[in-house]
Amino acid sequence: MRVSIHTVTKTLSRNDIGLTGGHQAGITVPKVSRMLEFFPQLDATEFNPSVKLTGIDTADGTEFLMTYIYYNGKTLGRSTRNEYRLTGLTAFMRRHQATEGDVLWIERVRTSIYRLSLERMLMPRTELPQKILLKGTWSTIRKAAR
Repeated sequence: MRVSIHTVTKTLSRNDIGLTGGHQAGITVPKVSRMLEFFPQLDATEFNPSVKLTGIDTADGTEFLMTYIYYNGKTLGRSTRNEYRLTGLTAFMRRHQATEGDVLWIERVRTSIYRLSLERMLMPRTELPQKILLKGTWSTIRKAAR
């Protein structure tokens, strides 16, 4: 039985918040089936397929557009990239003064609509739902039955 994932977390790196001087946009999404199922499906036969997503800042209800994109030029012989990314987070990160080690929480509300919040690195953690580490700094969250 497959459990549907409704929330993922990403511990932010220096690259995620733009401190490394790299020119890459957004945060890399691991090519792990559970992560790819969390976001809308993209057509891998199309060059750099993408979809617009609505982000909702849980702190103040601000809505903003994000883009989930698969840079697949390497698999199609058109470039060197083969990675999924979530872009459009710069204003959110700046508004919250995100720093390395902070945790970005992304909750799927419904298809193409996601709530985002930022947990400060130095905040004491309360009891958290069960986490399943996916890859690197990404995790899925399984809510306990109530």
